[in-house]
Amino acid sequence: MKGCLFVKKGGFFKTNWAYLTWLAFYLFVSWLVLGSDLQSLWITVLLYAVSISIALTGGEYILRYIQGLRRLMTREEHETLGEIFKEVYQEAKEKYNGLNSEIELFISDKMIVNAFAMGRKTIVLTKGAITTFSRDELKGILAHEFGHHANGDTKALLLNTVGNGIFTLLVIAFRIFMFFATLIMNAFDESGIMNMIMKFFRWVFDVMILILLGLGDILLALNSRKSEFWADRFASDVGFNAELIDALKILEKITTPSDVSLLERLQASHPHLAERVARLEGMQEQAI
Repeated sequence: MKGCLFVKKGGFFKTNWAYLTWLAFYLFVSWLVLGSDLQSLWITVLLYAVSISIALTGGEYILRYIQGLRRLMTREEHETLGEIFKEVYQEAKEKYNGLNSEIELFISDKMIVNAFAMGRKTIVLTKGAITTFSRDELKGILAHEFGHHANGDTKALLLNTVGNGIFTLLVIAFRIFMFFATLIMNAFDESGIMNMIMKFFRWVFDVMILILLGLGDILLALNSRKSEFWADRFASDVGFNAELIDALKILEKITTPSDVSLLERLQASHPHLAERVARLEGMQEQAI
């Protein structure tokens, strides 16, 4: 039984609404800074279009290099991880035919227990995850990561990275402008009043940026937590519910609990593991 309707995936716009909203905010601010007229609008759109194109093509390869990722090398890696990856990939593509057919498995030699999807065609397992989880548990984890690709979460993250990068450059440029403007004003203002005004203006600007970025982090974290639930559902629907549950239970056992503040909870990119397990168990019961 094939076709997109078989798998309850979230969909690009449904699971990444916050990232797209925040990208629109970046575009709007950039347009205001560049002049807020029709010409500035075209410049802004062109700037973002070129940047996003670069990110979606070469950006993924750059990130692989920066993070020190490598392809499968040894015979054991090909016979174990390679076969597991192929099995899950085949199941995912059979039940959701919109999945990119060029996704590859990479290894990070870090011993931290982690797995993540990246760009348009990258899934990563760390050495820590490979040595911690069983073959079946790794299948559940990989199915979850394929869910992120199916829902477009990794592409949305790239878009947000581009928007954040351009926004940061504009903030730096504005601060440089304010610095030189203050120097010029000080040269002609012996009373120091203008210097005080400029310092106050810079303080207000920095506070506004801090508040905006803080609100952005909370909004994007909320979106990220929802995306994790959708990726879990994808893994469940393609047939790896029990395997993912077992993996999450192992992860829950080895995760050191710690006191977190309200702000840290709001900015958490992943939901509580117990909540994810409970939702997967609910899907499991519904399927019986």
